[in-house]
Amino acid sequence: MINVLLLGGGLQGLSFGESLFKKKDINVSVVSNEYEIIKSRFFLHKYINKESGYGEWLKDIFGKERFDVIIPMGDKSASYLSKNRTEIEKEYNTKCAVPDYSVLSVVEDKSSFMAFCETHDIPHPRTRKLLKENINDVAREIHFPALIKPDYSVVPGESHVSILLMSYSLVSMRLAVNMVHAHCRNSLIILTIIIT
Repeated sequence: MINVLLLGGGLQGLSFGESLFKKKDINVSVVSNEYEIIKSRFFLHKYINKESGYGEWLKDIFGKERFDVIIPMGDKSASYLSKNRTEIEKEYNTKCAVPDYSVLSVVEDKSSFMAFCETHDIPHPRTRKLLKENINDVAREIHFPALIKPDYSVVPGESHVSILLMSYSLVSMRLAVNMVHAHCRNSLIILTIIIT
């Protein structure tokens, strides 16, 4: 029997859990606080996600039950597992389905990933960091329509604010920046949409 632990959930965790549930010889457990996940029949054990003391709390779960593989379903859990991968794999005799943090850190925030693509001549949308101070300069550099997204999908210690906006003008860019800065410290990036 293979024991799998999913960290986090959402639709991705639910569908992944269902796929594993249908396989013979796989027990799937989950760490989540989402109602759909907790009520699902696909998971053998369900652990309610704790925000405070996240790392120590997870280690407590790892110590109580033997998991063959631990799979993150979100940015926060992927970052935690990646940073602590060697220690967790050794101490709990498990495998963490994440790359080393030196690899993950390249794609963890969109600005760094786009800079990596630019440095290595990998095709990517023209991207600029969008701040209150540089809106006018960025508006002159990019072409509309443009896509505005948070630099980080989830910022540790902040409430999750999902923003994905299509910007058609300088006015909508200003609205997006003001809206994000009113709710969190997360920075924004703007990507030029390439229409072919």
